[in-house]
Amino acid sequence: MEAVRVLLVSEQSDGRNRETVRMEGKGRIWENDGICSLAYVLAGEKSEDALRQKIELWPGRTIVKTLGNPESRMTFRVGERLQAEYHTPYGPLPMEVQTKKHQVRRGESLSDLELQMEYTLFLEGDYLADYRMKIVVEKER
Repeated sequence: MEAVRVLLVSEQSDGRNRETVRMEGKGRIWENDGICSLAYVLAGEKSEDALRQKIELWPGRTIVKTLGNPESRMTFRVGERLQAEYHTPYGPLPMEVQTKKHQVRRGESLSDLELQMEYTLFLEGDYLADYRMKIVVEKER
C-alpha cells in the first residue's frame, strides 16, 4: 500500500450549463489479485464538501464507490448502460451510467496512474448530464 496524492477534475454539462470541479487530496493505492484499488479523501471549498471515494480498476471496467451522504456505487464499462446505486437520506434514486470512454494509463510504479472517463448519467431513465472525469495519481512527496 502506497501513500499518494490525488487530483480529480470533473466536468459536467447538461447541454445548457457547464460546470468544472477540481479537487485534491491524499489517498492510498494498492494492488491485489490484479485489481488496483485507490481510496482517497479530496478537499472541497468547505469542509462538508469533502469527497471520500474508493475506486477499483478491473480489466475493462472501473467501479467507483462514494462514501458518506449521499452514498453511491457506479460501474463504468465502455458501450454499456449500467444501473448505478445512489442512496440519499430520502431513499434510493434509480440512476444509470452509460460509459463512452474509459482509459487507464499506468506508469512504471503503482503510484503513477491516470484514469479518464466520459459518461452520461440518466435519472429514472431520463437524460441528466454528460460528464468527463480525470483522476491523476502520483506518489506523495
